[in-house]
Amino acid sequence: MSYETVIFGYYGNGNLGDETNLRELVAWLQTQTKITAITAISHNPFGTSQNLKISAIGKFDWLAIWQKIRNAKLLIGGGGSLFQDRTSLRSLLYYSTILLWAKLFKVQICLYGQGIGPIETKLGRIFGGWVLSQADLITVRDRLSIITLAELKALRPKVYLTAEPLLALPSVAEGMITQAWKGKIQLPGLKVGLIARELATFTRRDWYDLLALLARDPQIRLYLIMGVEQKAELDHALAGAGVSVLNAGGSWEQFQAVLGGLDLVVSARLHGLVAAVNQGIPCYGLAIDPKLEGFCLQLGVPYSTLIEAVNTATLAELTAKLQSLLAKPFEERRPWLQDRGFWQARAHENQLILKQLINKELTMANLLTEATNNIDPGEQNVEASLSRRDSS
Repeated sequence: MSYETVIFGYYGNGNLGDETNLRELVAWLQTQTKITAITAISHNPFGTSQNLKISAIGKFDWLAIWQKIRNAKLLIGGGGSLFQDRTSLRSLLYYSTILLWAKLFKVQICLYGQGIGPIETKLGRIFGGWVLSQADLITVRDRLSIITLAELKALRPKVYLTAEPLLALPSVAEGMITQAWKGKIQLPGLKVGLIARELATFTRRDWYDLLALLARDPQIRLYLIMGVEQKAELDHALAGAGVSVLNAGGSWEQFQAVLGGLDLVVSARLHGLVAAVNQGIPCYGLAIDPKLEGFCLQLGVPYSTLIEAVNTATLAELTAKLQSLLAKPFEERRPWLQDRGFWQARAHENQLILKQLINKELTMANLLTEATNNIDPGEQNVEASLSRRDSS
């Protein structure tokens, strides 16, 4: 179908969750809407094009982006926390520019499964609210994003509360879990998997200290999950801290299979918690930013907020919470486990809402084509004469 669609997001950077979101969105568009003219904006356009068999252009190839958007019918902002300025104001301005170009060329804009915010700078809040108001449709994955949109006064687009798109993926079979753990060292005790991330409020030193405290419990076996993102300096540093290392495997399904063999997943990354929930594994969030906190609040996953610098008492308290969770992991997961089917359905709503927008645009395009084709040849000649007269 000749319906040019451009997808933008944090793609081509080797982050497993973002790449899987793009993979699933492209596959759904191709099979459920018959759209085949798809272009992704990627930091690694060659890799994206090879992996997904679609067109891809460079993240900073401004001329190519301009040309693709100018000829597009639909622009999709893929799942993620794209519209925020905590990383940098430049990031917010970059994605905002893409939206404004689409608006200039009257392209339909859908922000899909987004986590909005935080937007903290004065310029970011003024500019971000105005830019987000240019979208035609926004689906958000948590209630904190709804609050942020209201605070920014981005009230024009239709906004729907759905869920993280990857929650729609099923759990993997027991045989795949067995295969993923084949040959791995499995000592007696409770297997705790750690998915790490380093920020100013939770440093590498804090991770070392947390590992040391957990390792004091003779019943706990610590595993570091690597390969969730490409930038793995922290992972490599922690790998030398006396923990067993497990590689995520390169695909989302392999990632879920690795987590499926654990008794508890402790994750500072959102998609680590998503994969654990999909697999039904007890999990605990280390909420270093609002997107992870929003996910935990929405599903009822236990978590600790680490927005301030930690100290010895904080680490001791966190260790005690994790030990308590391991004492009764299935009791702790019950609140989100019994509602998992509901949130999986909400995740599917991202697709249904986007499909309504696409169908509406295609219906309008077909009506316009039919109207043009049904014009009497005589009427066409009259229109042509009027057009020539007006131009002269």
